[in-house]
Amino acid sequence: MKPILVRRIARAAAVLAMVAVFVPAPALAAPAPDSCAAERAVQFTADVPSELRTVGTHRIQYHLTWVNPDGSPGDGFTDNAITFQAGMPLYQGNVLIRLFRNWGRLPDGSLSTSVTTIDPTQAAVFYVFDSASPDDTVLPTTQVSVRYETRKNHWSDWIRLAASPIASACVANDGLTRMAFGWAG
Repeated sequence: MKPILVRRIARAAAVLAMVAVFVPAPALAAPAPDSCAAERAVQFTADVPSELRTVGTHRIQYHLTWVNPDGSPGDGFTDNAITFQAGMPLYQGNVLIRLFRNWGRLPDGSLSTSVTTIDPTQAAVFYVFDSASPDDTVLPTTQVSVRYETRKNHWSDWIRLAASPIASACVANDGLTRMAFGWAG
């Protein structure tokens, strides 16, 4: 090698070494702000109890609470339903009984985002996925509870769903968003 080329390579290596030493690793590894990796997310889950798994259609209510940035309380309710019917084909893993539409993985691995009827033996969880930008202050204060009809117009007690640690939205959703909507971040 020519001496000038060796000196240029040595200088470039020295600059890279200085950047690695003086720039914090998180700054070097920060995700693009418009990627799912920049979004934070929490999953809220609870197992579907046996008393809900009786044949028929059961209404489900979710109650979300949070603290707004100004310190005032916020809350909202959503309604959903699931029908249990013996002999229905089983989905892979858990069916996610969500705020609005229930999701399940089909035998070919694809995702159905409109599950309305499942077998009483189907693995299933109540599931809420909430995400926010990195500077959001509401997400850490969010809590989710669910109740369901045990029979027509008779409701269970409210059950608080367990919250996962806050994580990257890419990791937390296990690829469900990308599978359903093609979002690759």
